[in-house]
Amino acid sequence: MTAPPPPGWGQQPQGQPPYGYPQQQGQQQQGQPQPGQPPQYGQPKRRSRTGLIVTLAIVVVVLLGAGGYFFYLYSAYSKAQGSAASGQQPPPECKISEQTQAQAHTTNFFLKAKSKPDDLVPSTTCSWEQTEGKDGTDRRVLAILVTDYRGFKEDAEKQAGKAYSGFADHPVSGETVKKVPGLGDEASYSLPPVPGSQEVDLVIRKGSIVYKFEYIGENRGFFGNTPFPVDEGERITKLAAQDVLGQR
Repeated sequence: MTAPPPPGWGQQPQGQPPYGYPQQQGQQQQGQPQPGQPPQYGQPKRRSRTGLIVTLAIVVVVLLGAGGYFFYLYSAYSKAQGSAASGQQPPPECKISEQTQAQAHTTNFFLKAKSKPDDLVPSTTCSWEQTEGKDGTDRRVLAILVTDYRGFKEDAEKQAGKAYSGFADHPVSGETVKKVPGLGDEASYSLPPVPGSQEVDLVIRKGSIVYKFEYIGENRGFFGNTPFPVDEGERITKLAAQDVLGQR
């Protein structure tokens, strides 16, 4: 007599077709997503950081370049003008007071040229320039040219007058001549055609000697230089002239 099969043998799991039968449509295999659920994918791939690294590197390079450029501008803007003190002593015809030197920001004297005393028309050219670390960052130069016509004897004042007129009555194109009372026998400014300048000139005749004072320079700015004000040039050249002529 045949023994009965073990319990559960030959029985199919509930809801499953008998062994050997095809799976009915609509039934899902184990592990497959249910209807209405999104399909299950594997673990997402990690995104590459190469693009981010390259972008950061570019930003760093740009910032460093901009920083270097602004550092250059600041260095140029803040650099002191001038040179070491020359140690030279000015002759009387070029000597100005310490107060004028300080106001002009030109404390460093240089004798540029001086003719021989026996020349028919002796002349002296002087330059008051800047002492490094003392006269600031804005460029300034005060030049003085003195020409002596006394060698012409009786025609001395006439020759000096012609020389003065050559400066005062024939300004450079666009310049304006402005008379200055109270300096020597006659005096005038040569002023630029715009409200700022890199040079203001003052020409004076006193007897048989002609003096020319030139104030030259510019104001330094962070993004560029600008001319100094005309009234500053007028004031400084007049102060220097008063010192040289002994009219202060």
